[in-house]
Amino acid sequence: MKHICDIIFDMGKTKIMIVDDSKAMVNTLTEILAANDYAVIGVSCGADALTAVEIEKPDLILLDIGMPGLDGFKTGSRLRQNELTKKIPIIMLTAHTAHEDFLRAVKEVQAEDFVPKPFRSDFLLGKIKNILNRSSHRQDGQTPSP
Repeated sequence: MKHICDIIFDMGKTKIMIVDDSKAMVNTLTEILAANDYAVIGVSCGADALTAVEIEKPDLILLDIGMPGLDGFKTGSRLRQNELTKKIPIIMLTAHTAHEDFLRAVKEVQAEDFVPKPFRSDFLLGKIKNILNRSSHRQDGQTPSP
């Protein structure tokens, strides 16, 4: 059974992959991102994310921590171990706000950021924009601006 929820693909747009077992969250994030001119790949579990990421090559991943099977920590760790995916920026999303979860996201997954749910869309969009700007500067060989 295929678990990939939605793929909204537009050539030339920045691609963001959403990995969350909540279809409602995937739909909400898809609406927010598509309205801000991002192409969106929605995936409902960590295992599908590991497959889809190599095919779709997203520019950034929004990764839920609390998923059955491969949780966000395991999925993120596997993404970092793969040569093809290890440099894709990851923002961890979670309803868990314990400091230990934040530390684990940074240490184990080397996530660029951690956003607690519920979140404000402008807050999340600002973080996405900043991370994508830093990421593109590094790929161009430039030093990111503070």
